[in-house]
Amino acid sequence: MVFFKKINIFSDYKKYNLPLFEYPPFIFFVLGCFIVAAILIAYYVGNRYLEPEQLSLVIMGIAVILLALNYIIVNSFQNLAEANLLKSEFMNIVSHELKTPLTNLKWTIDLAMSEGCVGKDKEHFEMIRAQNERMLKLINNMLTASRIEQKRWSPKGEKVDLKEIVEKVIKKLNPLIKDSNVKIDFSSKKVPKIITDPQAVEQVIENLLDNAVGYSKGSDVVKISLEKDKQMVKFSVLDKGVGIPEEEQKKIFDKFFRSSNIFRYQTKGLGLSLYIVKAIINELKGKVGFISKENEGSTFWFLLPLK
Repeated sequence: MVFFKKINIFSDYKKYNLPLFEYPPFIFFVLGCFIVAAILIAYYVGNRYLEPEQLSLVIMGIAVILLALNYIIVNSFQNLAEANLLKSEFMNIVSHELKTPLTNLKWTIDLAMSEGCVGKDKEHFEMIRAQNERMLKLINNMLTASRIEQKRWSPKGEKVDLKEIVEKVIKKLNPLIKDSNVKIDFSSKKVPKIITDPQAVEQVIENLLDNAVGYSKGSDVVKISLEKDKQMVKFSVLDKGVGIPEEEQKKIFDKFFRSSNIFRYQTKGLGLSLYIVKAIINELKGKVGFISKENEGSTFWFLLPLK
């Protein structure tokens, strides 16, 4: 019963905006039923009413029908693959087109603020810069997701100080941290440098910290810890925010997934952050996981090898 609840063929196909007879699981279901029925009918009729030559013709007819059904299945999967490719290419093109003007805007804002040209409007410029940073983060996530899907991303290997990266991310997200009325408690034990991709790790930490701050309820403390765990380094971030409903936790690393309870808090995002976190950590030969309880908060962590 649990299996059939998970695979509800006659309702799931609507999610993909496909006709029922182009939905691969339904075609597989029909094909399976047809094969079983064909075997039983051929055996029964062949034994009782048909000569061997006639039975051969029946079997050939069944084979032709099976080939036709297989063609429909393959064609359906090809259409789905093409749609997925078009979506990834669209994300990639749009992200590139948006990133250039946003980066130029960031450079202009930073230059104006550093040279003291903003005067009394400093608060407004800080707000613009914070929103610009958020848009750039979304664009970077879209680009990374597109590259991962198209197998066009491979990690670099450099000697990295994770403590420095964490401190850099905290400083970068400081406007968001202040606006969210959240305090950061960062503790780091003596952790050796590791060989990994610094930009990729920075994006992972930024995504996890951004989520922890964004999903906190305000006036909370977000705790970050960094420590050595056997032959690996462990990073974890704990928040006392909205948490994740138990029945939705299995989907938390799925692309574009956002849990139902966060919409009450009007949090922004595309549901790509955690998908990218898991994809990057997997490419870096690490592990990622979490513990969460609704209305009590979440702890997300990842492990990276020392070498």
